[in-house]
Amino acid sequence: MDIPITNAMGYLGVAFFLAGSYLVVSGTGIIRIDKITVARGAKTVLFGFLALLIGITFIILSVINVLPVSPATTYVQLTETDLEITYTPTPTFTTTNTAPTVTFTPTAIYPSETPGETPTVSQTTTPELQPTSLPMPTQISTPIIKNFQACPSVCTGQNSSKVFEPGIQMVHVVFDYENFKPGGQYSRTWSSNGEVWVQYNCAWDGRESGIESIQLRESGGLRSGIWELKIIHDGFVVLQESITVTGSWTYYSTPGLKSTCH
Repeated sequence: MDIPITNAMGYLGVAFFLAGSYLVVSGTGIIRIDKITVARGAKTVLFGFLALLIGITFIILSVINVLPVSPATTYVQLTETDLEITYTPTPTFTTTNTAPTVTFTPTAIYPSETPGETPTVSQTTTPELQPTSLPMPTQISTPIIKNFQACPSVCTGQNSSKVFEPGIQMVHVVFDYENFKPGGQYSRTWSSNGEVWVQYNCAWDGRESGIESIQLRESGGLRSGIWELKIIHDGFVVLQESITVTGSWTYYSTPGLKSTCH
């Protein structure tokens, strides 16, 4: 692209540019011309840059003055007479739906009778529903023990106690029981000071309900301390009671396990 330089300012700018370039390269010692004497140094280089700046400024101004200018935009105001608007009407169609009218005329139909025939009326018997009794759900009774007594002799209802003298050889126990299933698993355990002394395991061979009388006995005397009785029937703990033998009686001999109920 050619830079248009057609005026004196442009040529003057070129002259300053060339002179400044020469001063810069001569002042720095890059180029030396014998016929033209130019002192080296910073002063010469400074004048060279100043001339370059002036030359570039003149060149830019001259180029700006000669560049083509975009033509100005011309606005034309139109009047109502310059515009002609034609309106074309669009036809509109309207559809009317008319529902047909239907008229119903009732007609009576009578059964025809044949002379000499007698109409037969058939009767339909509706079966009567009889109530059905549902079986009552089976109630499971929980085994229980109540009215526990522990006595130093045969229990009379007046001599029950929880504390017994040292070295006692027999304690009588009586209680009421209910809902014991015959053949159900039965377990009775006597423990002395937390240690199992005797345990009975069997299938219950007594009645379903009644009064049970048992004895806790030891010919050498029952050891002093806490004695606990625990009875389980069909997985239910039905009794857990304890008595105390006082003193310091130490005799102790365990019968172990028994496979009977008594």
